[in-house]
Amino acid sequence: MKKQYSLLLAGITILSIITFIEADAGPATVPDKPDDFKADDISPTKIELSWNPPDDDGGSPIIGYKIEYWVVEEGGTFKSLVTDTGNVNTYSHTGLQTGNTYIYQIFSINVEGFSDDPSQAVAKVTSSSAPPEDIPPNPITDLTATDISQTIILVSWDKPAANNGPAVTGYKIERKTTGSFTTLVADTGDALTTYTNSGLTTGTTYTYKVYAINSVGLSNSTGEASATPTSSTIPPLSVSSDLPLYSSGATVIITGFIRDLSPYYEQ
Repeated sequence: MKKQYSLLLAGITILSIITFIEADAGPATVPDKPDDFKADDISPTKIELSWNPPDDDGGSPIIGYKIEYWVVEEGGTFKSLVTDTGNVNTYSHTGLQTGNTYIYQIFSINVEGFSDDPSQAVAKVTSSSAPPEDIPPNPITDLTATDISQTIILVSWDKPAANNGPAVTGYKIERKTTGSFTTLVADTGDALTTYTNSGLTTGTTYTYKVYAINSVGLSNSTGEASATPTSSTIPPLSVSSDLPLYSSGATVIITGFIRDLSPYYEQ
């Protein structure tokens, strides 16, 4: 009897675990939209579309993608390009009218249906449209460094001009105080053109270089920018034009700093 009783308890435990796992998984849902959707004009009459699978497939494998397009110059609405690509990550749209701009939207598909929202991309075919070249990006421009607190410097720049190479995917940032530059950020991993460098030493001068990154490599550097956080450095203050300019004095408290603005107010 003891052996039978023990076996029965074990069976109940296993059944409970299996039931719990199945309940936790939940029913499948529609997937998220595809990631990194791109449209590249690779000839005067052809656009190459590419994308990555969605981060969340809704609990059911992706079986294909639906693509629609809209010709800006013709007006109207989106038209169907392909109802189901199958499980691929590229599609070529051919026979296009040179000079037209094409906007695309793509939906992920699983057994539950289409993603609720599409990813979008745009390209214009021109007489000079050609496949991307295997070249690194152009250099960034207008690099600046601004001390915005006693321990923080804001580094900013403008994105590089297009050169028919692969798209810029991030930026490398180098920094030095003395001697040679060292890597501060190997790859920002996004298209943002600002970086906040915190935890700095008050009174020390920091110098920066920034390089653009694409799938081929790094751009050249176009110069340096420096800033020195000091004990008198205060974050930039933005005062609303709606403030009444009739009081005899005013104190504004922003992020822990107190400024007396009475000299700027009408008496």
